Amino acid sequence: MTLYSCVNLLPPPDDISFLRAAHTIYVQHSKFPEALGLSIRLGDPDLIRQDFNAPGNPSVPCPNNNTNLSVLISTSIVS
Repeated sequence: MTLYSCVNLLPPPDDISFLRAAHTIYVQHSKFPEALGLSIRLGDPDLIRQDFNAPGNPSVPCPNNNTNLSVLISTSIVS
């Protein structure tokens, strides 16, 4: 069971606070793909960029891999 599986049962703004707390826990435990998923769910471009560029993120083999992060962010927020 994932850390945030019951977040849909929380009323606003508790849901956002819970997602941010879960994000912090994932980052502290180097769970960058999970943290990135929460950043996308939160719709926070700065947090998405931070997680995407995290040095220990196994989802991104190289920080300079010419991935257009702006397209990734705008696509994920619109979706």
